[in-house]
Amino acid sequence: MRTTATAAALGAILLLAPPLAAQSLADPPGRVGRLSYIEGTVSLHAPDQDQWSQAVVNYPVTTGDGFWTEPQSRAEVQVGAVEMRLDQSTEADVVRLDDAATQLRVDQGTIEVHVIVMPPGGVSVLTPLGQVDLLTVGSYHVEAGEPGPDNAPPNQTIVSVLQGRARVAGPRSALTVEAGESAVVGSNPPSFQLVEANATSFDNWALERERREVQPTATAWYVPPTMTGYQDLDRYGQWTSDPAYGTVWYPAAIPAGWAPYRYGHWVWVPPWGWTWVDDAPWGFAPFHYGRWAFIGDRWAWCPGAYAVHPVYAPALVAFIGGGGFGIAITAGAPVGWVPLAPGERFHPWYHTGPTYVQRVNYVRYDTHVTNNVVINNYYGTAQTSQFRNARAATVVSAHAFTGAAPVQHAELHVDPQRLAQARPVTTLAHVQPTREARGAIAHPEAANANAAARPETRAPAPTATASHEPAPRGPGAPEATHAVPPPTVTRGNGHPLPPTTPETHATTTPAPHPPIATQETRPAPHPPVATQETRPTTTAPHPPTPTQEARPATPPTQRQATVTPHVTPPPIPHPFATTPRPPAHPLPPATVQRPAQNTRITPTPQGWQRTPMQPAAARPEQPPHPAPAPAPHPAPAAHPAPPQGGGNGGGQGGEPNRHP
Repeated sequence: MRTTATAAALGAILLLAPPLAAQSLADPPGRVGRLSYIEGTVSLHAPDQDQWSQAVVNYPVTTGDGFWTEPQSRAEVQVGAVEMRLDQSTEADVVRLDDAATQLRVDQGTIEVHVIVMPPGGVSVLTPLGQVDLLTVGSYHVEAGEPGPDNAPPNQTIVSVLQGRARVAGPRSALTVEAGESAVVGSNPPSFQLVEANATSFDNWALERERREVQPTATAWYVPPTMTGYQDLDRYGQWTSDPAYGTVWYPAAIPAGWAPYRYGHWVWVPPWGWTWVDDAPWGFAPFHYGRWAFIGDRWAWCPGAYAVHPVYAPALVAFIGGGGFGIAITAGAPVGWVPLAPGERFHPWYHTGPTYVQRVNYVRYDTHVTNNVVINNYYGTAQTSQFRNARAATVVSAHAFTGAAPVQHAELHVDPQRLAQARPVTTLAHVQPTREARGAIAHPEAANANAAARPETRAPAPTATASHEPAPRGPGAPEATHAVPPPTVTRGNGHPLPPTTPETHATTTPAPHPPIATQETRPAPHPPVATQETRPTTTAPHPPTPTQEARPATPPTQRQATVTPHVTPPPIPHPFATTPRPPAHPLPPATVQRPAQNTRITPTPQGWQRTPMQPAAARPEQPPHPAPAPAPHPAPAAHPAPPQGGGNGGGQGGEPNRHP
């Protein structure tokens, strides 16, 4: 009898094991990328979308995202300490981006990859003619070429190693490319050739972008380079030490009435779902890692102790609402949120396992920070007033939330007493994404829904029992009016003209949503969710060959233009771009002749240039008698202390002598 019971128990455990393992595998990744720079026109297609849309800065980049840069356009994607830059007329897709791998696919065009710190699993670039593995830190140039007739694969790929070392795997053999060399991969017949590498104007432009990371910065002492978006913190704010929160960062310039998670919009990004996209050029790391605190009369971002592998979150807020806020909106129930403060636990509204929840909340602060026991242990029964950042609670209509409206123009004014009594919600299943939310850009026209607000006829709520009253909120934004769209002017090919005055990244109002492409000119891999139309069988024409117009010598460093696309991006899916399968056996090395390099390519203030190689100094002749024994090696000098005001930014687990 006991044996039978034991066997039954073991059987039950075995039956439960697959679901538990599946739950662990379903955790979202802790690493993401960020679209950090846009010049000209850049289009985006998300993994759950069947058409291209306009891309914006600070959009999170993850597995399945694809980008297309039009002629005279460029883009930059940051993944922690890996920076990938796209030249004009380039089509690139993120094949895999998670905690174990960084894999990009370039179907046509040119990219430059700068690896500052090699991530787990390395970095690889897939091209139509083979796979490029980046073996060390450095700068790499990958030119996939242009497709042939009928969208045939390009007949040549060029891989240049400006600094570092790479391995190019073709269909039959592999080739190691050293610094200063370019590998030319042919397709008909398959072949390898090694030549001396020479930089292009695009490489020089990328070098200018890289120079921000050459010199040690204050940020490198306080957050790791694996935190996506760390590159902009020094330029847009100041670091200091706080006795309660340790090292904190203050933004240098913010508008009046600013609060965290109020100047931006919400989008739908799988697998996390609702994700915050901030308007500020620095607005990535402070809204996806750490917490915010109101110190004195200023908002400060508190990253916590130095963590080597920080975990990304779509937005570190607590959604509130429950039964509403005492108002009724014709466009749907209101949606509110509160920024989390140091010591307050983050409760994901998307599917995760316990391991992910533990990792995303592993943020250590100074010993003076006390955890909010009510918020952490009694999350479902807490009230808004019990959050330390209750002053920054923001409420918008469901129409504005799901329509990707700029929050600063859609904020609702709620009675302070009702707002203080609102309770957190553990799920957002009642707020379904729209087509606008599945894109990237904000839609100002969705903000006018708060004009339909009317008092809700309900009994008054009971008196608040919170331990303290919320601080008075700042003045709200004026009521937004409906934006009248400009008249549509089309070209001869039917594509709309870009606006006469393109918006820049410094503006707070994003550009209008680009028109949706017709099914006849851009087939989708799957039918749209909202309709039952079948996928057409015709394929869209490939984008024209990039023009040979001269590019400006020095592009504006702060230009973040987001104009309506006017060149049809490639169709989805890409007909010739298939993910190469890893070979069953190691490929034999290719037999090629290496170029004799009398010069080496080096970065200079004028760009990448070839300079003469210094000959090795001749060694002096050894004396006939034995040399005296060397003196004992002196003890290494102590590392310099971090900059003053660093607080507890000296490293995780007692590492005060950490270098950038």
